[in-house]
Amino acid sequence: MKKHLLFLIILFLFNQVFSQETIDEKIKYIEKVYRNLEYNTIAFNDLKETWNLTDPMFVREIFNRFVVSNALRINGEKPTVDTLKKLAEDVFNGYVFVELKKRYYDDEIELLRFFTESTINEDTVRTYFFDEFNDPVYIKSVLGEKVYGELKAKLYSLTDLSKTFYDSKEGYKFDIFCHVQNPELKFYQLTTNNRNKFLLSAIGRWGNDYIVLPGWYDPHYVIGMKIRYIDYLVNNQPNSAYNLEIGFSVDSKWPGFNFVEGSYGRRIYSSSSNLYIHADGNPLKLIWPKLEKFDLYFDGSFAMSEYSVKDYDINYISQFFSNRNYLVFLVKYKNLTNLMDLGMLNVGLGLASFDIYQYYLDPHKVNLINANRSSKGYFKNSIIAEAGIENFTGLLQHKFYLQLGYDITESNGYFGLKTQIMLSNSLGFDFKFFKSFAKPQNGIPFFRLDNYIVFSPIIRINY
Repeated sequence: MKKHLLFLIILFLFNQVFSQETIDEKIKYIEKVYRNLEYNTIAFNDLKETWNLTDPMFVREIFNRFVVSNALRINGEKPTVDTLKKLAEDVFNGYVFVELKKRYYDDEIELLRFFTESTINEDTVRTYFFDEFNDPVYIKSVLGEKVYGELKAKLYSLTDLSKTFYDSKEGYKFDIFCHVQNPELKFYQLTTNNRNKFLLSAIGRWGNDYIVLPGWYDPHYVIGMKIRYIDYLVNNQPNSAYNLEIGFSVDSKWPGFNFVEGSYGRRIYSSSSNLYIHADGNPLKLIWPKLEKFDLYFDGSFAMSEYSVKDYDINYISQFFSNRNYLVFLVKYKNLTNLMDLGMLNVGLGLASFDIYQYYLDPHKVNLINANRSSKGYFKNSIIAEAGIENFTGLLQHKFYLQLGYDITESNGYFGLKTQIMLSNSLGFDFKFFKSFAKPQNGIPFFRLDNYIVFSPIIRINY
């Protein structure tokens, strides 16, 4: 009996070992057949398209799908929960990117792997902290047909992975923004790593809404340069961006073109060449991260000279008003809340100070005659408030803002409506309307117009 039992045990163990070897051999054989089904293109490796996915929200979505599918491995082993949580922190903070490579002959993704930002430099090696995925069929099965398709098409940045996507392409290789009042031509970019970008653009600036000289009502047209820094994009918008603009003014209109002998005219005209400075960004988050939604906005224009009479080419006695300097400072609270999916609510509050000179022009004199009669000085100080919604996702992007300004120096003010609508961030228009008001006993200042209307078509070419 014992001999029979021992024989059965030996037979069972032998059968198990033999069966295991048979299964392993079958798996290896199937893998070999599977690999041989793919056309070997190692000779074309240098021609295969390789790129990096840097959009934090899309990286997070891809990472989550691999986690849910239990597909992540480190050196062939499943990572522990603690290890996964630790590595996931970098993903959530936007410090992780995805490297991708397409096959040569059919554009399927043959390689996908995660790497960290800390080693993205030309002189260092990237750190890949999960095993790579090199099977297009498996990658597609984990990501799903739609996400895999969007990944192949490189439609970034993405907002909602369940919808059709349109990309604003903020700050990439080439950008022409054709706008009558605010044109830009980006001609240089410097990328310090896969997400931080320094962009250099030639700009034009015509008008300042916060002192109610919008567009062509401003006699100064600014030509200058813009330096823009972008941290990284989240939902089509920079997570952190800083802009610095510096320029010099040229005259957009002269009194001689509009003055009629004996008349005063109500518009403001140029009396100097000006230095223009603009800066905006979010330096407060560097002091306290909880202030990350507060942007600071500064505009300044400063007279560098005063024109003489001969610069105007007018042969009769006349007079006009001129704005020579202004300062604008605002604090803007962005992305306050989502208003019924119309866009994110943004609000702002600030101060504006600008001067108004009244000049007599006598063709027999050398210099302009300062005829300011105001007992309150040259400068007018205003409180500014604005609120609006912005939407940068979807096929139709838009901005709608209501703006209010009140001059505490002379007890008058204005309210305005500013709109901008873009189709697929390529074609659109800009429209602004401002209405002046004042106390009945004071009336609207003579240099002001009752209404201001400014519009411009917009054409944007970028990739």
